[in-house]
Amino acid sequence: DIGDKSAVPTLINALKDEDREVSLGALKALKKIGPEFVVPALITKLKDKDWRMRKQVAMALGESEIGGDASAVPALINTLKDEYSDVRQYTAKALGKIGENAGWKERQGAIDALTKASETEGHSAIREVMLEALQVLQGKKKKMSEAPSRKNETRLAKLTPSKREPTVIRIGKAKKAEPEERARQVA
Repeated sequence: DIGDKSAVPTLINALKDEDREVSLGALKALKKIGPEFVVPALITKLKDKDWRMRKQVAMALGESEIGGDASAVPALINTLKDEYSDVRQYTAKALGKIGENAGWKERQGAIDALTKASETEGHSAIREVMLEALQVLQGKKKKMSEAPSRKNETRLAKLTPSKREPTVIRIGKAKKAEPEERARQVA
């Protein structure tokens, strides 16, 4: 049974599986069981070599069924430096969601880290999520938005790694070739 606590050790081992689908399936099952068994296992997966797993883990740590556990804050702070934009976005969001119910002491480390990260973040959409998380952690806003705005979603889609080669689009009018140059192109 997926919600059965006796499945936790097996599911934690499955998080380490090389097959990404097995790992993600185990993560989904663990999210249904509860935080007391899951958070320590998830924290270790924030260092997974697959950026998609790190993103899923950050998302899970920010969800109400699992999130809110201040023990995840130090690991999430380290993940703010991840090379992948999606991971940084969901890490900031998780810190904000944990901050919705955390005490001031737990918030301070996250505030310092998010302030520094937002100053150096190169993507404005991610910086906006970091700034929103800061507002929540500082008590200026009650809770994080449930979903990224359509504007942020579009920007982040452009930042997400792809297996395809990028398409280069040139903007502007094409320059007309001089008569001599046109003759060489035809020949």
